[in-house]
Amino acid sequence: MGLTDKDNEEKDIEYYSTPGSIRYVTFIQEDGKRLSLPYSLLPAIEFEPGEEQQTITLTFPNHKVVLTGYNLEQLCKELENERVRSITMSGARYMNEKKEIVLTIDVY
Repeated sequence: MGLTDKDNEEKDIEYYSTPGSIRYVTFIQEDGKRLSLPYSLLPAIEFEPGEEQQTITLTFPNHKVVLTGYNLEQLCKELENERVRSITMSGARYMNEKKEIVLTIDVY
């Protein structure tokens, strides 16, 4: 199942349409600040289910990125397969409109 660039227009989570050898995942804050990190330096992905919100923790050598939101289990699987190109933080106002909602992106 390949996605085209058109499929990625105006989405909070973008995917790669074809396999590639060097891939980055980009985290985009509400203010437009961006951080791109290579999948090749991602040794650990942790998913924490919750009754309300869920958390995905991505541990890189010099950064830890914590995503908090709703319906994040499929996003975690896509990250494990290095398919996610970018993740944009969404506001709670979109909770009823979208399947996966990333409310916060914390970088340590």
